[in-house]
Amino acid sequence: MAEQLLAFDPADADLRNNLASALNALGVVRLAAARLEEAAAAYARSVAVRELLVRDAPTNVTYRRSLMVSYGNVADVLGARTGENLGDVAGATAALEKATALARATAAEDAADRRARFDVVNALLRLGALLGDYSAAPATALGPLLEADGLNATLLAEEPASDRYGYMQIVIDRRVGRVLATIGRPAEAAPRFERVRVRAQALRSGP
Repeated sequence: MAEQLLAFDPADADLRNNLASALNALGVVRLAAARLEEAAAAYARSVAVRELLVRDAPTNVTYRRSLMVSYGNVADVLGARTGENLGDVAGATAALEKATALARATAAEDAADRRARFDVVNALLRLGALLGDYSAAPATALGPLLEADGLNATLLAEEPASDRYGYMQIVIDRRVGRVLATIGRPAEAAPRFERVRVRAQALRSGP
């Protein structure tokens, strides 16, 4: 239906965006049904539509954020998703690098936009997690993970009571600790895991 509507007015940005959303939703249900190659195809088509939207309206933050999310979906089905994926780590890495670049661009435009800064943290964390779990050189994960660590620490310092940033710090510390332990640096990993234990215990009494 979205394709039929778009055929009436191929230049209509709202109709193109509707098609991208429909394709993305199709990817979600195909992935849930373990139809990985079909999910990847739907996600790829969604990305293609959203790339054109961003090309034609480069200052539209909503379009850019949607494209960032779509790159993340592509990465999941290619190789970043725990469990079933297509085993394409290189393709997943490339998609997450594109998502990270978009997140950085948006955050750079408005230093006060905490959501945009948190998007950068998320993108870097996902890239680092992928490299740490599947790369032949897990030490390469430390770059994006430590950058995410620094950015999230700043957000947490600005809003110390935030459970969102606090929980993200747990995830980042755990990831960094795992990489450090994997590459033979247990003395550096141990304090990270201790921070996880202390912070996670504190969050258990919250929402």
